[in-house]
Amino acid sequence: DPAGLWRSPGDWPDFDPELEEWIEEAASGLAVLAASAMSIIDFEAVVIDGAFPAKIRSRLTELAARKLGLLDLQGLTPARILEGSIGADARAIGGAALPMLANFARDHEILFRTGPVG
Repeated sequence: DPAGLWRSPGDWPDFDPELEEWIEEAASGLAVLAASAMSIIDFEAVVIDGAFPAKIRSRLTELAARKLGLLDLQGLTPARILEGSIGADARAIGGAALPMLANFARDHEILFRTGPVG
């Protein structure tokens, strides 16, 4: 029953077999995603965060970093995989920042562009 995810968002004790499989699959996908992004853009770090318990975020981050190290990254600028700290509040914090960006960013037209570029 997935309702347990919302009843106790700080701990997911009842999902062990499925949770282990999810962490494994998610870490593999995040490693490939990071490598793909690194082939397009040079950046220092990939931050893994989300609305899930901190100990799961730690395990996911650690495993994704290990899996990234197993991929062929020849020719790519190295990037670290780091654990975030905002968690479930990220959406609210990002939404709260939009008015500041709209009013004080150097070129707010880029941020709020609705049509195709060009």
